[in-house]
Amino acid sequence: MKAQQKVIEAEKANALLAAQKGLEVNKALASTVAEKAQADLAKDMATANIFTLNPAYARYLTALANASAIKSTDKFIFTPEGVFPQLVFGGESLTPVVPVK
Repeated sequence: MKAQQKVIEAEKANALLAAQKGLEVNKALASTVAEKAQADLAKDMATANIFTLNPAYARYLTALANASAIKSTDKFIFTPEGVFPQLVFGGESLTPVVPVK
């Protein structure tokens, strides 16, 4: 009976020790994953900080990206500010609703 009790106590102690080691491993893994995520985002965070501190630079890069996206086949409709362009399609022709001068 005492031998069985000692075996059970030893098994419980081993299980507790294994659980503690598992917890330590999981904590180390979580810490490593968090550090990797921080390193992966470091460039984006630095870029965001630059844009926050220099809004004119952010607007410049936005305009540059928009200009670079324009293709020679793109069509533009220029209207006065606050006017929504409405177009009426009929057959092969395109009729602007906003006066074009």
